[in-house]
Amino acid sequence: TSTLSVNASSANAALSILQSGCGNCGLIAVFYASNTPALTILNNGRIGIATSTPGTALGVAGAVVVDTTLTAQEIRATSSAQMASTTLTGTTATANLVVGGTTRLGGATYTWPATAGNVGQHLEQAAANTLIWDDPPAGASWNLLQ
Repeated sequence: TSTLSVNASSANAALSILQSGCGNCGLIAVFYASNTPALTILNNGRIGIATSTPGTALGVAGAVVVDTTLTAQEIRATSSAQMASTTLTGTTATANLVVGGTTRLGGATYTWPATAGNVGQHLEQAAANTLIWDDPPAGASWNLLQ
């Protein structure tokens, strides 16, 4: 076994990697754990954790645990992934939860409408846990904020 140590005693970076003169090389660095990519850095700035092909700025294969605070402009669920115990805080002006397709709440799975409803409409459960936008009955009024 070999060990690589990099020590620095200045404000400059302890390790710099410059890749040039190879056209579209793709990879800048890959760190392996037992022949499996543990950390990948691509030349387009994307970083992969447990994946060698990150499709976004940060791609993670597997579960992510955040012990304190996760701050995001937008949280987007792109599959029917279950968010078992998640607390979202913020205001509608600065934070968004975007859900498409199906969502599991408690023991029930719901399918959301593909488009936004019109002013005055409400969500209503149709057959088989499918949510639809509907108009209130004639003469009814809604006042959810008191």
